[in-house]
Amino acid sequence: MKKTVLFCSALLTVSACQKESYVATYNYNDLTITSSYGRFAKDNASAQKKGQLEFKSDSRSVCRKEFGGGWSLSEIKNPGEMNCEETSDGYHCRIKDAQLSCKQVIDKGFGN
Repeated sequence: MKKTVLFCSALLTVSACQKESYVATYNYNDLTITSSYGRFAKDNASAQKKGQLEFKSDSRSVCRKEFGGGWSLSEIKNPGEMNCEETSDGYHCRIKDAQLSCKQVIDKGFGN
């Protein structure tokens, strides 16, 4: 990831800013997860929506839980497949075999 940053002196005008590029370096790890079941719903369509919400919640935190602090979700490489069950309490769904890519910043240095 590359970001452009301007460094300016408080006493100088914007035209006197120095332009540098910020280039971060990352470690990456991939995971395959099955999310938790979403809350029960009366119908399958509602249960699928709740399952998707549970997957989004799980996917945001699973990298940190699996690899420790400093890790975050980079991307969802494969969204997996919806798995739903009907029980006496109604329907509930989860996402199975989703592939996630996790990242950790290892270098915050500045370069040109």
